[in-house]
Amino acid sequence: PASMSTAVKAEPNLWDLVGSEVYWKTSQGRNRLKADISNSTNNPDRITRGVFVTLPSTPTAGFLRELRAMLLSWLLIRSRQPDSFRTDLVIATSGRGAEFARELGCTDVGRTNAEGNSSCVIVDYIMLEDRHHPDGDAADPLVSYGTYLNSIMPTAEYEG
Repeated sequence: PASMSTAVKAEPNLWDLVGSEVYWKTSQGRNRLKADISNSTNNPDRITRGVFVTLPSTPTAGFLRELRAMLLSWLLIRSRQPDSFRTDLVIATSGRGAEFARELGCTDVGRTNAEGNSSCVIVDYIMLEDRHHPDGDAADPLVSYGTYLNSIMPTAEYEG
């Protein structure tokens, strides 16, 4: 009968305990977190990070000015980052935007290994509103959201 069964309380899975919010509020959890942070800052591995910029294929003077400012900021970051860090500037653009980025010293070829220096890389990206649609196809409804989508799609489509 059901009245005679004894309920066995299962022990919590270690992963559930360590992964829970409750664990990190205990002194043991806080001490572990502090130790992990201390170890990671005292012994950094090689870190590669990137700044991702989208530039129209026919940029206006304002876009060009902003890209120059971004490039200067990127150079400043590079001059002050630890030797084990790499910060790449990735510019998603085409046409005149790519030409301008090349004039600033950016290249179409990214680093091939983690030891290479930080680099400014141009990746080919065609803005949503500039993409070819086959004749007879309905206009893409996403074009009306082009400004927003062009700010996130290059990251999703990036293959570097």
